[in-house]
Amino acid sequence: MSIVRDNAFGYELGQGVDGGTGSVRGVAVTLSPPAESDEGQVSSFLMKKIETFDDLTTSLQIKIDGDAEFCMFGGSDKFSFVENQKIHSYHLYLFIRTNVLNAPVLMRGSQLTKSAFDLLATGDKQRFHEEFGDFFVMGRQTGGEFAALLDIHTSNATEHQNLSNEVDAAGFGGGFAFAADAKIAFDKVHDLSVAEIDITEFQVGGLKDDTPVTAASMIDKAVNFRKSAGDHGVTCKVLLQDYLALDLPPNPTFVDLQNQKDTLEDCFRQRNRLQKNLNDVEFISSNPDQFVKPAPGVPGVNLNAMRDDLAAALNAYSKEAAKCIRDFRACALVTPAPPVPDLNLLPARKDAQPAQPELVVVPNWVGFNINDFRDPPPAHPDLVRPEQIGLGLVFRPVASSSGDDGEIVSQNPPAGASVPRGSAVVGMAIERTDQ
Repeated sequence: MSIVRDNAFGYELGQGVDGGTGSVRGVAVTLSPPAESDEGQVSSFLMKKIETFDDLTTSLQIKIDGDAEFCMFGGSDKFSFVENQKIHSYHLYLFIRTNVLNAPVLMRGSQLTKSAFDLLATGDKQRFHEEFGDFFVMGRQTGGEFAALLDIHTSNATEHQNLSNEVDAAGFGGGFAFAADAKIAFDKVHDLSVAEIDITEFQVGGLKDDTPVTAASMIDKAVNFRKSAGDHGVTCKVLLQDYLALDLPPNPTFVDLQNQKDTLEDCFRQRNRLQKNLNDVEFISSNPDQFVKPAPGVPGVNLNAMRDDLAAALNAYSKEAAKCIRDFRACALVTPAPPVPDLNLLPARKDAQPAQPELVVVPNWVGFNINDFRDPPPAHPDLVRPEQIGLGLVFRPVASSSGDDGEIVSQNPPAGASVPRGSAVVGMAIERTDQ
């Protein structure tokens, strides 16, 4: 029986592999010169908006199975990258990934080494299994993977919703499979170039260089990674062949492996949900000014207690998954489910506050004549002209048989009042009735 495994970073030709855990064992076969196939390099590109841990793991093409090397609970670098993200509901996230596979190579005509043969000849099958596993690496593909997460900060619910709508309208909700399309879409969302961002990356294979600090440089690095991984690839996919001629201890049955997979999938799904909820609580704790405070006399939610309950639930699923990986016979769903807090009690996020208008002090225009405003400025140095301070001045006639025609006798608002810039002041000007 042969098995193809993805994401097998670090495996080398001839190495033994434990079929139940994916752990690397010793070399039990002779190493024949590998032959390269006629297949060329294959690469893929993805850039899209993500909102949950499930979105992230799906975009990273992470599989949930019993292989500890490729499972979140086995401690691989890729899962560590996922675990280190603080995805929550109050920021936006853009994910980018480039995957590269070079042409595969295969070993042919390999035989058991003398030490492996002698171990079987003594009948110590358990020791053979412990030292060499159930399979050996007969073929491999080199390549690499680059992934980065752009964490876009928002400060209130209105800003978050507006920027989210712009990102969706540009097409990032569905994602882009070509870098050129992603660049065009990115340029359409102007606010992305000025927003506060954090970038974290995951890379296997290729040349190590500086972590990108802008979204544009993140896209460029993903594009250039194809050549880098082609020239400096690492083992990332292997063909495992079992020791067909040997009477080895039986492998786990299909039912055992399916139960292990189901258990790990449930643990993984529940941990993703709980981790996001925990991140939400921690974000609220760190940014209380962005959230609505409870009404007077109404007790607030205990965020510390919420955090402790969520952390305890996370640990319960992690322990069950770790136990399941060590021994497929010990796999079982977590029952009863650990208690979790009611997240409906979390405070709502504030909307953006409307900008306060700039206030201007109204000058005293009583006593001036409407014709004064038509004269050149040097003619009336004490006259504050409305356009200088951002106000409007509208004249209304008031009939009178005394006073100078056009003289301002009153104004509304009065002198000294503070009004928003752009407001209009009404000046009552004499209109002589005896002329």
